[in-house]
Amino acid sequence: MPVVPETLAKGCVVQIDPEYHKMFGGCLMVVTEVKSWGAMGYVMVPQGTATARAYLRVPMDKMVYIGKAAWFPFDEINDGDTTFGHA
Repeated sequence: MPVVPETLAKGCVVQIDPEYHKMFGGCLMVVTEVKSWGAMGYVMVPQGTATARAYLRVPMDKMVYIGKAAWFPFDEINDGDTTFGHA
């Protein structure tokens, strides 16, 4: 399903177009901020620690909407706390 800007919000999960980004194409990104051109967010980095994240900027036409994240790092809403909790 294509991304509809009106439905995109913080905590949404999108999949990045495989042709858009060499390393993170096809990955699921959790949106942290919606912009007029697209969204900023992060993907979890498998080689890192449990809280390792790579932050990206992705245009609207280079992602598809998947749904809402059920779990998220608390530091996205509480500075410094890197444990996970329910959305």
